[in-house]
Amino acid sequence: MINKKRILCLLLTFVIVIFNTGYTYAIENYINFMTLTEKDNLSQGTVRRILQDKEGYMWFGTNDGLNKYNGNDIKVYKEGRFTQNSLPENYITALNIDKDGMLWVGTSKGLTKFNQKRQDYSHFQFNSFDLKSISSNKVEDILIDRDGDMFIATEDAGINKFIKRKGHFKRYTNNPSNPKSISNNRVNVMYEDKRGKIWVGTNYGLNEFDKKTESFKHYKHDPNNPYSISGNNITAITEDNKGNIWIGTEKDGLNKLDRNTGKFTVFKKSDNKNQDKKVDYSIGSNNITSLLKDKSGTIWIGTTGAGLAFYDSENNRFVKYSADFNTPYGIMSSNIQTIYQDQNDIIWVGTQDSGVSRFNPNAPFSAYKKNIVFEDSLNDNVVLSVYKDEEGIVWAGTREGGLNKVDLKNRKVKYYDTSNSKIGSNAIYSIHEDKKGILWLGTDRGISAFNKNTEEFKIYGNDYNNKSKLSITDKVNTVYRDLEENIWVGTREGLYLLDEETGKAKRKYTVSDGLSSDFIKTIYEDSDGILWMGTIHGGLIRFNKYRNEFKTYQNVSGNNESISSNYILDITEDEEKNLWLATDNGLNKFNKETGVFDVFSEKDGLITVTIRGILAEGRYLWVSTANGIFKFDTKLEKVVANFDVMDGLQGKEFLSGSAYKSKDGDLIFGGTNGFNIVNPQKIDIQYKVPRVKLGVMKTHYDDDIDLENLKQKEVELSYRQNFFTFNFNVLDFKNTDNNRYKYMLEGFDDKWQDNGGRNYASYTNLSPGKYVLKVKGANSDGVWNDIGASVKIKINPPYWRTWWAYCIYILIIIIIVYLSLNYVKLLGKMISEKTSQLDKTNKYLMEEVEKRRKAELVLKEKLKENEELFNEKMEIEKFRNDFFVNLSHELRTPLNLILGTLQVSKHYLKEDKISYSSEKLGGHLDLIKKNCYRLQRVVNNIIDVSKIDSKQYKLNVKKVNIVSLVEETVLSATEYARQKELELLIDTDVEEKYIYCDPVEIERVVLNLISNALKFTPKNGNIWVDILGEDDDYVSISVKDNGMGIPKDKQKVIFERFKQADKKDYQGSGIGLSLTKSLIEMHGGSIELVSEENKGSEFIIKLPVNNEDIYDTDNISSHINETIDESTDVKVEMSEI
Repeated sequence: MINKKRILCLLLTFVIVIFNTGYTYAIENYINFMTLTEKDNLSQGTVRRILQDKEGYMWFGTNDGLNKYNGNDIKVYKEGRFTQNSLPENYITALNIDKDGMLWVGTSKGLTKFNQKRQDYSHFQFNSFDLKSISSNKVEDILIDRDGDMFIATEDAGINKFIKRKGHFKRYTNNPSNPKSISNNRVNVMYEDKRGKIWVGTNYGLNEFDKKTESFKHYKHDPNNPYSISGNNITAITEDNKGNIWIGTEKDGLNKLDRNTGKFTVFKKSDNKNQDKKVDYSIGSNNITSLLKDKSGTIWIGTTGAGLAFYDSENNRFVKYSADFNTPYGIMSSNIQTIYQDQNDIIWVGTQDSGVSRFNPNAPFSAYKKNIVFEDSLNDNVVLSVYKDEEGIVWAGTREGGLNKVDLKNRKVKYYDTSNSKIGSNAIYSIHEDKKGILWLGTDRGISAFNKNTEEFKIYGNDYNNKSKLSITDKVNTVYRDLEENIWVGTREGLYLLDEETGKAKRKYTVSDGLSSDFIKTIYEDSDGILWMGTIHGGLIRFNKYRNEFKTYQNVSGNNESISSNYILDITEDEEKNLWLATDNGLNKFNKETGVFDVFSEKDGLITVTIRGILAEGRYLWVSTANGIFKFDTKLEKVVANFDVMDGLQGKEFLSGSAYKSKDGDLIFGGTNGFNIVNPQKIDIQYKVPRVKLGVMKTHYDDDIDLENLKQKEVELSYRQNFFTFNFNVLDFKNTDNNRYKYMLEGFDDKWQDNGGRNYASYTNLSPGKYVLKVKGANSDGVWNDIGASVKIKINPPYWRTWWAYCIYILIIIIIVYLSLNYVKLLGKMISEKTSQLDKTNKYLMEEVEKRRKAELVLKEKLKENEELFNEKMEIEKFRNDFFVNLSHELRTPLNLILGTLQVSKHYLKEDKISYSSEKLGGHLDLIKKNCYRLQRVVNNIIDVSKIDSKQYKLNVKKVNIVSLVEETVLSATEYARQKELELLIDTDVEEKYIYCDPVEIERVVLNLISNALKFTPKNGNIWVDILGEDDDYVSISVKDNGMGIPKDKQKVIFERFKQADKKDYQGSGIGLSLTKSLIEMHGGSIELVSEENKGSEFIIKLPVNNEDIYDTDNISSHINETIDESTDVKVEMSEI
């Protein structure tokens, strides 16, 4: 059941498309569309808005994001999660660009300004408390007028004028009591005319807005007035060259306002059911979605259901283009959303669900194709041969449709095939007219001679009953009439000279007569009367018909002066009497005097090497190929223009034998999808220099660098980034596949590198230095931008190859040379002195000198020993002094507090105030207890340090859940931290982690670090304790605060004994951190400090997990195999913190 429904829907869609297409266009009114869809990375198929920015990039607003198109790639901008620096949503409703290059984007969540250079967004949204904010977030249209003022249309709150200098909005909304206010708050579209008036389309009428008076004039539908506007729901507005305003409506057709008379002319879909009328020239749909006046003045109309149309003002009719999936290069949808014309005149059409299509409204080629429901069109698209007679009739030979007579003037087509005439075959390979007006048709069933006056055919072919006669073979490739009115026939079985009276051959030439091949594909007579024949696999044949002499030119492997291929499809002669040959391996120029061939291929700018036909027009050759048509300058010997489907070609594929130049200058080319006509004398192609833009550079380390929006003057790379790929684009969208590129890295390349159609290149292993990357490009017309784009690139050398490194190298060399020279000089002097001494002194003096030298050395050693002993004594004395100063303070302070507390308590007892002082007495005892603990801790630290130094300190190692141990320790200090108005927090990434350690000492270490953090963290500060246990080898304990921090110059001594970072406000013995480090190292661990002054400190302890083998059995107790599964409650006196 489901399959039947699907089939029925498909059939219904096919019927609708067919009938819409059948009443769409006349014989030559074909437009070729190129389409971008989601397959081309378009973010979504419904394109609501189209815009080209000042740099030449195309922007498409869709239902799911904003798209930037450079001709090769699409970059999508979408709403970002949890960030303001993005679009507010993906449903794009409006686009425009101001004079500063800022892109303005409308959505249902407000107005957004996008700065492309900085890649940042500014948002403008409705604020109910601010009357100067935008009146609604639901933006429908954005208009920037000739004065630079910006107006924003909203769905439910009128229009807004943006006051740029103040950054706020002025609102224009409907006021029922003011007849000069806007007619309705639901605004769909805005348009500024030549007079500076702004036309506003609403859901309730058309408005003309006067900026000076800030008043609105209303135009509404009046059922009693036939000259009023046809409907009130306005969807599109434009102005023609005569100043008439065109207005599209929803469901009520198209309107034209004559501003002189104030009358509206209404255009609606025809309801004429007359079947005799073959073409419906009405608007096609009453649902108008968009309007555009192109640069030539043509009005284009987008509709729902009937596709795209343009208004033929001369004939007062509409020519329509709706979806036709049977036609190559047709528009993909009949539901149009928007129409836009870019800077190079290409028109872009945004559709519903089918992407964006583009076409060239100024296409120089007229196309003639088959339409299955339109009788005045070709009956077969495969055109094998073409000819135009003096009456202006084009004759097209097809593969399966026989002979087509195309009357261009009267727009009629008539067919002659085997079903309605006596033509020999429906496959027509060649058409030639003799002086009597007879058309000689070469077919696969011999020759058919057609009398145009009587419309009768006469067949000439093989006479199977009489083999002795010179009858023409069936397989005729070409028929050619020379200057002497001789008719030559090229076949697959040789060359024939035809007797046109009898239709028999006067003479037949084959391989036995000197031909290199019997397969004659094409024949041409040059200006000297010499016949030239192109063969299949036999090369080029020169035939002197007066002497019956043949000469063959064939490809010779390794000989660059020979023809490039033996497969010859067409021949013509230029003004200099050079022959030009179409082959399957390039375009060949043949110098008849020297016998040398020059070959032109893709490296010379050809779009392909598969050449099908050549027509000479002055100094130029028009060449059809398997990939379009190009125009070749024989003087400059280069391609000057390329043409493809966007220029009106029937398709990319053209056929051999299907090229003809008429006497009135028309050039006709046949292909696989119809035929084209172009008159070079009648077309004026404005070749514009395209913009060239650099894209993105990717380095060896996958760093993306936007070369277009560089914030600095050059790209600076490290020596490790000397491998990179970059892309570039020609911003000409007529035929992006045929854009061409050249690039050069100045400083590396000696010449420009021809990159063909590839828009990317790479460099590898570049040496450090300065370079300039240059790119230039050409569009599909062959117009080059020789200035192009460039960027400076600097690759920095490694540090050992920098200028300062070379300076150091030179300095070292100079020093070595200097020392070497002085050493040699000094050595020579010493030798001379010694020699003189040996001559003047004796052995006795030498011994005395030696004795004195030894005595001097002994004296120096003694002095050095005394100096070292003195320094050692001073260091010991300083150490002792610091120790006792710190220790005395640590002991004196609690002793003073204890004594003071005892005196106060004694005083109360003497005064017999027991009842009064009982509460305070408990507090006094707690204070005494606290300071006794403090004294005990100092004494214990001193004892433990002494034990560690003497290696007498022993650990009580057990297997402990370090997570529970640290958590309990931290929790025991939480209340004390709260009393000091500090927040103590703990976090862990594991539930439990067992290690071997002394739990008491680890607890002591953690408390000591927390104590320091409590001392040096101001009120309302934070202390974090983190346990990281995911590493299998180590567990990390971090104690971090946001307190005063430790200066960098004090961080190196913080773990030394009796050293403190700051002694101004916090006194201590200076033993704590030293003892902490010693205890951690005894556990095989480490402690490190990360601190920044005024921002806080972090102490990180790392303890090994599998550490039972590292403990020295001499320094630990015998409990190493004991396991503490659960940590007992830690009881900590506050005096210990």
